[in-house]
Amino acid sequence: MKDKEFSSNKEAFEHVELGCPLCGGNDIKLEWVDYTFNYGSGDDVTEINAIVPVMSCEACDIEFLDNEGERIKHEAICRHHGVLTPNEIKEIRKKYNYTQEGFAKVTKFGIASLNRWERGASIQSPSTDNLLRLLTIPSNMKILKERYSKSTKNNEFSLTEKFPSIMGSDQEYHQIIIRSEEFNIAPQIH
Repeated sequence: MKDKEFSSNKEAFEHVELGCPLCGGNDIKLEWVDYTFNYGSGDDVTEINAIVPVMSCEACDIEFLDNEGERIKHEAICRHHGVLTPNEIKEIRKKYNYTQEGFAKVTKFGIASLNRWERGASIQSPSTDNLLRLLTIPSNMKILKERYSKSTKNNEFSLTEKFPSIMGSDQEYHQIIIRSEEFNIAPQIH
């Protein structure tokens, strides 16, 4: 990373009051260190390096990472895998002025998955990463927008209107037959 990025992050941390997760004390020292951690398990363990803010409590002598440190570790793992970082995914979405919900509708990504990728709670697969990278090209996003627009115009009814839940004793058998004929769901039952 660039020294400029580190200095701006350091300044942000100097103004935050932190408490020790073990003793609750406020005598916390912050130090940016070249941090090496293991990623993976068994024979697939890899050592990854990242420069992270390490907090240390003077009272109980423990070291820990805060949210920023964990975010930086996650980005290092993303770089190790060669995939976009959470912030890079968010920037693609914001480039087109979409909310997560709107972006998910147009791209057909699951909104829960998109949310996890942007929060750093999970890492997208390499194939999904390729698709996200293709969306940085405006003409590709335009194709998806047009497909989404056509699909919403061609559907007069929502899925819930087309396929209502048929539960409970108040639903009449003939209503099931009428709906099945209306949408050619199944042949008429005799």
